[in-house]
Amino acid sequence: MGLNCHMMSKPKKFQKRIECEVLIDDVEKLEKRGDVTIDPAFKQEIIAEASKTRGNYRSSIVERKHIDAAKELTSDPDITIRRADKAAAYVIINTSEYLNKIDDILSDTTKFAKINKDPTEALKLKINKLISKNNSANTTIKFGKLSASEFLDILKTHNARGAIASLDVESLFTNVPVDRTINYIINRVYNNDSIPPLDVPEPVLRGLLECCTKEAPFTSPRGNKYQQIDGVAMGSPLGVLLANFFMGCVEEEVFKKISKPDIYCRYIDDIFIKTTSHYEAEQLKLCLQDTSGLTFTIESSSDKSMPFLDVLVTQEEESFITNVYVKPTNTGHCLNGESECPQRYKDSTIGAYIRRALTHCSTWQLMHKEIQRSTQVLINNGFSERDINRQTKNIMENWYNPNATKKSQDITIFYRAFFSTAHQEERIISQIVHRNVKPADQERRIKLQIYYKNKNTSNLLRNSPSQTKETKQKSHVVYHMQKRKL
Repeated sequence: MGLNCHMMSKPKKFQKRIECEVLIDDVEKLEKRGDVTIDPAFKQEIIAEASKTRGNYRSSIVERKHIDAAKELTSDPDITIRRADKAAAYVIINTSEYLNKIDDILSDTTKFAKINKDPTEALKLKINKLISKNNSANTTIKFGKLSASEFLDILKTHNARGAIASLDVESLFTNVPVDRTINYIINRVYNNDSIPPLDVPEPVLRGLLECCTKEAPFTSPRGNKYQQIDGVAMGSPLGVLLANFFMGCVEEEVFKKISKPDIYCRYIDDIFIKTTSHYEAEQLKLCLQDTSGLTFTIESSSDKSMPFLDVLVTQEEESFITNVYVKPTNTGHCLNGESECPQRYKDSTIGAYIRRALTHCSTWQLMHKEIQRSTQVLINNGFSERDINRQTKNIMENWYNPNATKKSQDITIFYRAFFSTAHQEERIISQIVHRNVKPADQERRIKLQIYYKNKNTSNLLRNSPSQTKETKQKSHVVYHMQKRKL
């Protein structure tokens, strides 16, 4: 089937009619703007197509025996099936062992409180009352995290002299002090001269934060109801936000007491540092522990190498050498090349491996080895060498010849399809659009963008600005590159 590509049941006719009406409306808007011309037959053909739900919506890979086996497993009361937390896999565990592990976790009365009555309705009334006081204010705040590309840029601007190490916070999410974090947030929002305060009264914001963190109920596998009174629940949408905010405030306090290392990069609970000595790294660890109340572990570099995110950092005399880091526990699984996912999803999987090799590997030799390794991983997952070589060639050409990629002048039309194994519906809609809709400017072309998610996906696609890669290179010249030490 392929990772995160699940077969849908056959859609209702009204669902397709709605999407066809949206398609007609979008094309007519383009015509009014003067971007396209529409053949009179377009609307009739789309309306005729809207009443048809052709295509095979059953998998040709998953057979009846597989479905029966899955039903037999799920109906067995002695086993419990759960999706793995950090991998695209499922875990089958003995039910009694699973329940005992859950009971051990919930027995911590400093983190969880057992409740006898479901407080959901009372909580809804409280939240609605708080929101109505503020007239349903809605403010969007962008939240950024350190990416691998930003980390690589930092390494390029620093020399490699010194000691590198990594710090890790033990069980950060479940140990985030909620009351202290809420106080940090309130202080930053209402007592900070560098940013304007929100239009939300302080008691309202505090009440909403407490509702989301300390009063949200959940039901255990045994059917008992609990509230998590401290720490942040794993998987909670607020988990990363609160953990990152708390760590950021702790860092501010720490670096008022001691000097900041030459390199200090943190991704949630993983920290990469470069200090003048191992003693300085140990002092930083102790100061972080004393200030936060959390437990930190430190790992020094082995053979002058240290992994961080998916980057393996190696110290040379003056500069850092970087490569793709693959964890020893990596299973080598990815989207299956023989799955029933659309081809563009498979091309994206190939592209992700190749682009990572281009961005992460600092030498040609390392990049070549990583592309070879990635190619073997893709072949092991059912991808053909032909598709891998085709996509690799396209990416390499666009990467090293950015001038060859002209700015897109496409007129993009969006259509939501319902995933079927034959992709027949997609082909027919595409034929109707390209046959009856023509660009007013002959130098432009019509591009039909088909997606399978909800309307929000379309909005993201529509609102995403096309980013062009700037370059200072000139054509018709030969460049001679020399490695420069930082």
